[in-house]
Amino acid sequence: MRLAAVAFGIYLVASIVGQQLEIREKKALLANVQQQCQTQEMENMEVQRLLSQGDDRSYVEKVARDKLDYAYPDEKVFVDASGS
Repeated sequence: MRLAAVAFGIYLVASIVGQQLEIREKKALLANVQQQCQTQEMENMEVQRLLSQGDDRSYVEKVARDKLDYAYPDEKVFVDASGS
């Protein structure tokens, strides 16, 4: 009977430790997702600001340059190869 009680106690402790580790991982994942959400909200506010100004041309140009790597035909673009 004592052996069963000790085994059950060990099982409970191992289960609690496992749950705590899983909770810690989920909290880290939640913090990461919240950071991504905050970044996306800031980007959305910037897009909303640009659209509310009525200057669609500058927004389109910014997206073309930043996201699509476009440039004017006679423009020379220099890329920082050092990665900084």
